[in-house]
Amino acid sequence: MSRAPVVTNRIPIGDERRRERTVMVRGYDSTSTTYDELFAHFAQVGSVEALKMIRDDDGRDHAFVDYFNPDAAQRAVAGLNYSELRTGSHMIFKLRVYARKHRVERGAVAPAPAPAPVAAPAPRMYNDPVDHLALEALEAEVEAIHAAAEADATAAEAAAARRAAATAAAAADALPPTVVGQLVPGPLYAAGLHDVTLRADEAAPAPAPATEPRAVLESWSAGDVAAFCKSLGFPATTTALLLENLVDGPMLAEITDDELSTEIKMTKLQIRRLRRELANVGRE
Repeated sequence: MSRAPVVTNRIPIGDERRRERTVMVRGYDSTSTTYDELFAHFAQVGSVEALKMIRDDDGRDHAFVDYFNPDAAQRAVAGLNYSELRTGSHMIFKLRVYARKHRVERGAVAPAPAPAPVAAPAPRMYNDPVDHLALEALEAEVEAIHAAAEADATAAEAAAARRAAATAAAAADALPPTVVGQLVPGPLYAAGLHDVTLRADEAAPAPAPATEPRAVLESWSAGDVAAFCKSLGFPATTTALLLENLVDGPMLAEITDDELSTEIKMTKLQIRRLRRELANVGRE
């Protein structure tokens, strides 16, 4: 293994410019490191003008590396300090590199690499006035959307109620004037269908014998069912749903309480009233 001769005396300091482009190296053993290995290691960051390997009287090794350019010396301090040098003798040395212009006394320790800067924590959103204003604007926009949706729902309900009332009125107007005589007579029924009466010049028919309610319902149309429910004081929406679903007499006789509740939107008390009145159909 070839290496440069060991020099036991220090080299002259030289002028200030030379010192600016020179670095001092410690941390290797000259008995296991060659001149060429150390030279090639420091040539990674710039062109090396000269390399001097020195052993002190106490057996400690150090070297001076002269670059052609001061910038290369700065790169050596920044990039090769604490770098690893692998030699042909299978040794690994961790080198310490110092700027030559600063005198390093014997026993000095190489400066540790500067710690990476720690980024300041991002401020919370509510401390940022821009984000706070944006959040308030978003909340106002959401409230406006909710208000518009509620207004649309209210308008749709009002329109549905008007359509149901119009449908019920049209169905009542379409009934023949004798429909009252075909249904159950009585004060509630007559009061509910005050707009559908017998003609004055017609005599009231003789009372018919009692008939089973189901037999009477077999002849009812959807309009008869709607008129009957209207006479019981049910709301216009109920009669409209009966007409929309084409609930005639035979269907009314078979429809269940659950279907009246879910499809016709009738309450339990309304269903009970309807069942009671249907049980009396044809018995008076």
